[in-house]
Amino acid sequence: MPEANQNPWYHLATLYGEPAIGDEDLQSKNRTAWNRIMASRLGEEERAKLAAERPDLVESLKPCSPNEWRYYNQTFRERRAEGNMVPYLGFNLTNLADAIDLSDLTFETAAIFSGFIFPTEANFRKSIFNKEAIFSDAIFMGEVNFSEVDFQQEVSFGSSIFSRQVSFKDATFSRAHFDRAVFKDIATFSGAVFNDYVWFKRGTFLEIASFRGVKFADGCEFSRATFSGTVYFSKAEFSGRAYFANTTFYDRARFDKTMFKDGADFEDATFGGSASFVDASLEGTSSFAATFEAEPPQFFGAKLHEGTSWYGAKWPTRPRNERYAVEFVHAYERLKLEMDKLKKHEDELGFFVLEMRSRQVLYGPWSGFFLYIYGFLSDYGRSYAKPTLALILTVFPGGVPYWMYLGPFKLKKAVGLSLANTFGVFGFRKDFVPTHLVEGLPGLLKIFAAAQTVVGAALIFLFGLALRNRLRMK
Repeated sequence: MPEANQNPWYHLATLYGEPAIGDEDLQSKNRTAWNRIMASRLGEEERAKLAAERPDLVESLKPCSPNEWRYYNQTFRERRAEGNMVPYLGFNLTNLADAIDLSDLTFETAAIFSGFIFPTEANFRKSIFNKEAIFSDAIFMGEVNFSEVDFQQEVSFGSSIFSRQVSFKDATFSRAHFDRAVFKDIATFSGAVFNDYVWFKRGTFLEIASFRGVKFADGCEFSRATFSGTVYFSKAEFSGRAYFANTTFYDRARFDKTMFKDGADFEDATFGGSASFVDASLEGTSSFAATFEAEPPQFFGAKLHEGTSWYGAKWPTRPRNERYAVEFVHAYERLKLEMDKLKKHEDELGFFVLEMRSRQVLYGPWSGFFLYIYGFLSDYGRSYAKPTLALILTVFPGGVPYWMYLGPFKLKKAVGLSLANTFGVFGFRKDFVPTHLVEGLPGLLKIFAAAQTVVGAALIFLFGLALRNRLRMK
């Protein structure tokens, strides 16, 4: 594999020599020369748009004067001669090839492309970077190919911009930085291997992003990243902890068959579309205190660690129609069963409530009426305050009809009769209320008394159910 120092594009990128890390003056001279030359391949409108997006590059985007062109050509010829290379026929600054070809090369020194503009297709396929590779703040305006590249030392794409499709398919990374990088088109990392920690913090993905089968050997940071299109992490393997805190997924997020060996953090993440963790494996403690705006996540066949936390999670509103209701019910049902296996009773109750609310939509207004009453009176068996309040209302306002019948001076007797009827399931009425009093009631009040007994029994049951659930009794 030829060394980079035998490639004319590399000579152009290092027009004044190969800078070391920290040699800002030489880096700046190389960057300015490259960008002035590359800007000549852009139209006036493209240069203006680029200057508006990156004001720091305004000076670099000025068209070269004839004298500057002659100077750069002479310097380029001298730089190529330093490399002891056979001249590339037809390769000069006024006749550049369409694509920037830096593929199948070995970079023996630090490759510094920080702030460089790549106006056309750039190809780095199968190149090997034995030292640091710095692409921070670079602008790639054409398609980019980094597939099967081997970054053996630290690599940085921080704040870089990819305007067209970019591929890191099957690439190998050491420590990698993609903080604040912007991917405006499809970004492919499928099959890549990150042998050290990797940062995608505050990264922006505007189209499809694929991390299928990627191996993260030492953890990763996607906190505050934004995925506007579908993102695929299917069959990815996270050996270190995966951080997705405050990450926004506007479209579908696919984590099917993904392995989280040290758990994952989705705290304050937002899922605007569907989230699928089908057959995923979370072997460490994980937090899903996220907001699920569109639909509940799917965990069918997933294996969850007992330390999985849902505290603080925000769930979507009730499904819009029967079709969505079926999906909601199945998703919540699965999570409920998983929490039951993990003996997480509080979470199990939470998912049961969400399932019941979805079933109301599934069953419709008539069949789902009793589910509505169940939820209204006891929050589906979680609240003992609601049935307690309902019992109080049944006793005291319920005593008004008896008071009107018995007379204005019989308030205590009326309340006592209402209380005895409400708790009639315990057999108190015959001990505290004379039989002749009940038998002497008009027909409508007898029916009302019977209704009080039935309602009281139901409310007492709901109170006991909620108490049992609160005390975690089976």
